[in-house]
Amino acid sequence: MSDTPDMLIARYLNRTANADDIRRLDALVRTDPAVRRELFLASALDSHLSECLASADEPKPQRVLGWRAGIAMAAAAMLLLTVGVAIVLMGRYPAPEVSGAYHVVGGGPVRRGAVIVADSGGAQVTLGGYCQVSLDAGGSLQIAGEKLAEAVVLHQGRATCQTDRDVGTFAVRSDVGSVAATGTQFAVRMIDAQGDGDMFGKKMAISVLTGAVLVSGVWGEMSLQAGENATTPPPETVLRKIVADVNPPAPQQKKITALLDSERVKTWRFKHNITMRRDLFDIAHKVLSTTMPKIMPKKVAPKIQAIRRKLRAGPPKRADIARIRLAMQQRTRVIMMNVIHKTADELSDKAAGDDQLIAALLARQVRAELPGDKISAFDAALKTAKIVDTEADYFARAKKRVEKAMAAYDPDITGIIDPKTGKILVTDEQLGVTIKDVESDKRIAGKLGGILARIDLPPATRKKITVLLSSDKVEAQRAAAYSSIRSQALNAARQRLQTGMPKAMPDKVQKKVMAIRTRVKAQGPPDADELAGIQKAASTRARTVMMHVLHQAADTAAARAVKDDNITAAAVAASIRTTLTAPQIKSFNSALVRAGIDGADSVKKYLDQACKRIDAAIASYDPDLSEIVDPKTGKLIEKKN
Repeated sequence: MSDTPDMLIARYLNRTANADDIRRLDALVRTDPAVRRELFLASALDSHLSECLASADEPKPQRVLGWRAGIAMAAAAMLLLTVGVAIVLMGRYPAPEVSGAYHVVGGGPVRRGAVIVADSGGAQVTLGGYCQVSLDAGGSLQIAGEKLAEAVVLHQGRATCQTDRDVGTFAVRSDVGSVAATGTQFAVRMIDAQGDGDMFGKKMAISVLTGAVLVSGVWGEMSLQAGENATTPPPETVLRKIVADVNPPAPQQKKITALLDSERVKTWRFKHNITMRRDLFDIAHKVLSTTMPKIMPKKVAPKIQAIRRKLRAGPPKRADIARIRLAMQQRTRVIMMNVIHKTADELSDKAAGDDQLIAALLARQVRAELPGDKISAFDAALKTAKIVDTEADYFARAKKRVEKAMAAYDPDITGIIDPKTGKILVTDEQLGVTIKDVESDKRIAGKLGGILARIDLPPATRKKITVLLSSDKVEAQRAAAYSSIRSQALNAARQRLQTGMPKAMPDKVQKKVMAIRTRVKAQGPPDADELAGIQKAASTRARTVMMHVLHQAADTAAARAVKDDNITAAAVAASIRTTLTAPQIKSFNSALVRAGIDGADSVKKYLDQACKRIDAAIASYDPDLSEIVDPKTGKLIEKKN
């Protein structure tokens, strides 16, 4: 069992190998690319040595293969390098082999032309001894090609392919293009999305794991390096063909050609992905902000009523209701914000890979460059190709996801209400908000009461106002003010984050990447695609950190605001206005201004504080590139699925 691969190869070629030798060599060839290559080269050398050393009328001598030594071996090696390695191995070229779970369509043996379907667990196809194709369950392919020019035709599903270098060629073909590779590892997946007649109905998705591939089709060709992904046909090439058929004047054609340049489109896709995610998040958050205040009381109230009814207790006070509402909002927000972020991430990534959508969005830009008399023909060609703008569909899906999540959400009131007494357990300290402030209540009630005493009001109205100035009602207004100001602060701070972070991150990331590459003495800066990948990964990580800062800024601003008597007084004054007539409101407002009770100006001060906190966080943020950039090479670390 200590025999080296060279010894096993030597005995195999000299026909002295026993069954165990062949079994062990077969296992090595199947699992080790280096051994496969050694066997190939040794077989080729053996063939040439036989031709060189044997005369036409003499039998070929049997010899031990010392193919790494000797003048004859060196001469044969030089001959092999001269004529190339693509030499048929004298009848020893391996036939196609399939292992795993599979069946051959129509029955029969595994051979060229056979269609293989992978069953549960997948199948492995070996071609020429140097190509290995792993076909996922449900996938199907046809074995094609010839000696040293192996190929498969992928009909359905996903295939991961690996070829040895310096042996032969290999290609994966399909109805929508082919992928040619020499010495690389890549994956190809067939996508049937729309159906016949749609230029994006049948697509081929390619992911290059190592090495490089050339992808080609009727639409043109493109090369992909390790770490790059693409689908065929690319949207820009489809649009180029449509534009060529429309035949715009030369100046417009030049602009459109630049617009649809593949490298430019790559950069544009990355930027659009960021913009799309922001828009999806905004829509989802708006739905949450408008839906939660409507849905939550209906979900929480029955649970509270059930507990208090069981205990034969009356309804909770308004201030307690406000406290319950705040506690539930804080708890729900943590859960639902995860839903919102997940929704924005998943849909934006899906949109980035939706070539039909990308083509439609690029078509908007192309249309803007076309002269008026060409637009109708362009639109007709888009319709024929079934290129439809589905951006609004993504926004609608984001909205529905949040609505569905809110509808299904079951509020957890554990730790908020005592099930044995029906009392409120959560305190102002736990909420981080001062709801109950007896001294403040007295000051606000006295100040507003003094203003209203100078206004001629009927007794019934004064009675209503007296109730609104009670401590219970003032506490409720303080809680309502907190929720309102927090929402405003969150929106203001988010706007600042969404504009400031995209401007700051590229420069921060590039400086940090260059510092790593300078330290390891790497050659030059990362290319545009690699830098874009690093920035995207760093931005995803930064979002988690900055969203925490964002919510802290909003919480702090709102908590400080409700300690300001002026703001709570303005909230109470708003409730009082609902009991007054138009002339009375006019007099009341004038008196509030004279007393310096202006809620809007006070709120703005706290919103500005939240925004300044975000600005400071952006300025001080240090991107974390661990597990994103390799500290030894300065390269983007590719994440394997």
